[in-house]
Amino acid sequence: MNELSPIIIEAVKKRVTADFPELAGVEPSCRLKKVETAIAEQLHVSLPKKVQKVYVLTFRKEIETESLQLARVVRATVTGRGEVLKVTVSK
Repeated sequence: MNELSPIIIEAVKKRVTADFPELAGVEPSCRLKKVETAIAEQLHVSLPKKVQKVYVLTFRKEIETESLQLARVVRATVTGRGEVLKVTVSK
């Protein structure tokens, strides 16, 4: 699976806009990222690393205030099954 399903993208968009209503109508950019889980290092054992494919959806919008423009960026890290692993927000 090289592309994220449009159904999953819509679900993530609904979740992001529920938390950040100012991003309603913003189409996210999507890119594939491979993440290695390094749990073996934490357990101090030698096991092969597991590589997981995740997608990063980036929502970006310029918000105008009285004196300046601010860039609002929200990134959602999602599995191929649609599970949201992490959401990060710019200040």
